[in-house]
Amino acid sequence: MKTKEILCSLLALFPLLANAQASDRAFMGNQVRSDYMTGKLSSGFYPIVKFDPSPIPKALLGKKQDGRDIEFAKRAEKFFEDDGQNLAMLMLDHGQIVYERYAEGVNQDSKMFSWSMAKSLTAYTVGEALCSGKLKSLNDQAESYAPEIKDSAYGKATIKQLLTMSSGAPPGAPEYMGSQKDEWMNLTRGFKSITDMINLYGARTENPDVFAYKNLDTDTLVLAVNGGGNFQDIFTKSIWNRAGPEKSATWLVDKDGVINGSFGLGATLRDWARLALESLEMRGGARGKCIQEFMRSATTKQIANEGGTTINYYHYGYQTWIDPREQTGIYVWLGAYGQKVMIDPRNKKILILFRHQHDAHVNQQLSRLYRAWTNTPPFQSSASGLGQSNTSK
Repeated sequence: MKTKEILCSLLALFPLLANAQASDRAFMGNQVRSDYMTGKLSSGFYPIVKFDPSPIPKALLGKKQDGRDIEFAKRAEKFFEDDGQNLAMLMLDHGQIVYERYAEGVNQDSKMFSWSMAKSLTAYTVGEALCSGKLKSLNDQAESYAPEIKDSAYGKATIKQLLTMSSGAPPGAPEYMGSQKDEWMNLTRGFKSITDMINLYGARTENPDVFAYKNLDTDTLVLAVNGGGNFQDIFTKSIWNRAGPEKSATWLVDKDGVINGSFGLGATLRDWARLALESLEMRGGARGKCIQEFMRSATTKQIANEGGTTINYYHYGYQTWIDPREQTGIYVWLGAYGQKVMIDPRNKKILILFRHQHDAHVNQQLSRLYRAWTNTPPFQSSASGLGQSNTSK
């Protein structure tokens, strides 16, 4: 290659390198830039697929509040005002809005980014694939649907092992908290595909059937569903459309167009509420007995969480965190930097919070608020309330 051509090629790379450096600076320990939580990552900044809104959105009406509702709305307002990292918050009682609040610059159109909360929806899509016959059994090995990963520990793992984060594939270093080295950069910038990452980091098996939080366990589930059917279509028809979303949503994809099931869904606050309500519909039997049974398993303890690189407060169902006092029935979707969806199926109370910084003290405050609102006794532990969620980058 001539010197001039080499120089031109290097100059063409400078904008990409500058963009990569700017992106890296967006992540600072337990904090991320607020615009990364409220639309930037859902705007096509990285490759995405889009999901259309429903022609007839599910109504979310304000509740006619009694004295107790007013009390907890006031407590929620104080909680929101007391910390500048809070971005959006919603409380639902039987599908009716008790409290809704947005920080300055955030509104009902903002795409609230999921990070690892997407994992739970990936699991429920697996359930729909199972109930529609696209997957034959949770005891099938992933490689029977995704032969491209047959030489990896992820491929040898069963669907159920992947759902419970117990594939036995080696976890990343503790500081990566569920990710392999440079996983976020490789997947979002198109350097490697999900299949590449699995084959690169999943060559050996260490401790199968032992809980170890790994993003690639979740991503392998997407590959398995794609081998039996089409993950995007199943999620769209069986979960997204049925939830009755009001706005469009997006999900990050790798360089092959495969949805990154471990993180990447961006939807409005109210549409996150609709997704939570849909999970209750699925769990309650409105979508049929098969998915009801799957969801009952998904939202109850399947494997003990003995700590390690993730929180030591919740247990684990199928890609879903479970209140350690199982009699409460509470299940939780957790994401990096402090966002969460808490769902109590006993009394249909849902609390959703998005923020851009993990803070143990704030988690404790939110835990107390939610448990008082749902009449759940406080959990006596030195753990950080609702615990620290995992980063997926």
